[in-house]
Amino acid sequence: MSMFTALYVGRLLFDVWESRKHRERIQMNSLPGISGREFNFIGHRTIAACVSVLVIVVGMTAFFYRGVNNLDIDFRGGRAVSFQFREAHDSDDVKEKLEQVRAAKFSEEFDDSFTLEKLTQIEDEAGAEAVAAAGSGFPFRLRTTTKAKEGDDDQRGTSRTESVNEKIQSWIAESFKDDSKFRLTTMSVDFDTVREITDAANKDFFGGHQAELNFGNADKVARENVVAYVAGGLEKGLALANLDPTAIEGRFEVEPLEDDKRAETALNWVVRFRPIVVKADVVKALEQMKSDQDGTPRFDEVTSFDSAVAVEMQNSALLAMLFSLVAIVAYIWFRFQRIDFGLAAVVALVHDVMVVLGGVSLAGLAASQAGWEGGLLQLQDFKINLPMIAAFLTIVGYSLNDTIVVFDRIREVRGKNPSLTPEMVNLSLNQTLSRTLLTSLTTFIVVVILYFGGGDGIHGFAFCLVMGVVVGTYSSIFVASPALLWMMNPDSAFHRFAGQILGTKSQAPRRSTATHA
Repeated sequence: MSMFTALYVGRLLFDVWESRKHRERIQMNSLPGISGREFNFIGHRTIAACVSVLVIVVGMTAFFYRGVNNLDIDFRGGRAVSFQFREAHDSDDVKEKLEQVRAAKFSEEFDDSFTLEKLTQIEDEAGAEAVAAAGSGFPFRLRTTTKAKEGDDDQRGTSRTESVNEKIQSWIAESFKDDSKFRLTTMSVDFDTVREITDAANKDFFGGHQAELNFGNADKVARENVVAYVAGGLEKGLALANLDPTAIEGRFEVEPLEDDKRAETALNWVVRFRPIVVKADVVKALEQMKSDQDGTPRFDEVTSFDSAVAVEMQNSALLAMLFSLVAIVAYIWFRFQRIDFGLAAVVALVHDVMVVLGGVSLAGLAASQAGWEGGLLQLQDFKINLPMIAAFLTIVGYSLNDTIVVFDRIREVRGKNPSLTPEMVNLSLNQTLSRTLLTSLTTFIVVVILYFGGGDGIHGFAFCLVMGVVVGTYSSIFVASPALLWMMNPDSAFHRFAGQILGTKSQAPRRSTATHA
């Protein structure tokens, strides 16, 4: 879509502008201090290389020092729980309360590497009071790892996932139960008259009983939560603690009272019990559910990330990065008819990803151990998750776009000359410098606004983009172009190595001699 806009809408606007003859000449303005100057970028390539190596070494040292603490639950395994307050609160205050209770009562289950996201809440013109009055609230999401092993089973042979989730909910409830300032939104459950199922078409539940459930919330309730609530009522109300949870859930089904019966969230639900559960037990189970849930904190999302799935996600993320780099080499090789261009571009892209990755680790250390969390720079204990992988791929695309523009100008300046000289590269870089800096500055302004105003949910993503725009611009000038110059030098180690691989002998290019009559 952006290419279509640039080619057609941009062209249309320029045609309209030119037809009015506001200007007879179109010229791209440069940044102050750049216009008319020629910079010797290649002459400073050694200094730039030393700076890049130093930054990468420091960043990778921080990365390996943090170890698994670099990873969020997407790639490490853990839990994510969403909850709401009736009033608006600052993330730092909420996190402080959670940490106090975790250290005092839940340190054996959860470590101190949890993260807290303040989710976006849309308010109407009446403001926060109207949001609270409507039954909705101000949502947060807690993401944490657990010290319990995923493979450990309880006495009934079931996994510890359910018990760990209950402990996380207890952790959150304990953190705010005695504080009138932090009031969590609570559950409100009701059910109508229990009726017999008389529809013979429903063979599994014919002769059983059903009832409609209403949770009295402004927000919809997830199917998995409704199943958990009803199963809990059955287990406690009918004393089925020794029965396997799967067998308990097999005694009923839930369905949303929506047009789409497969919807995963709804405000009103119908629960149907099999004939094995008599009417008196159905009433008892529903009353137990209502007693358990009424007035308890409402958890809109309880998500588990198994460690085995997390490892699979790691492998998928690494493969995505690897395949993108291979595809880039192939495309640029085809585009410029030389593999040197593709490999030089990949060197710059790997440089960008490693610098940003190291920057994420350094920022996480500064926030978690040096006390720099928040403040002017708005640093956090950043952890690598799926949005950050998307940010890395975005950085690769952005940096590659800038690098191809420079490489295309280098190819034009070089022409049919068999060799590439530092003067050619410098000329190409200076000719594209205004375009590079103006484009980067425009993008940088956007991602900075996203970083400071985008909210906690995309804070890490925006941080990677801010670093990526700066590093990508730097690498197009001081990494990709010097790497290309070195690779195309007939006396370079790369050229000799390539000659050995291809089975050809590296020779210096011969200069053609003009014959005059």
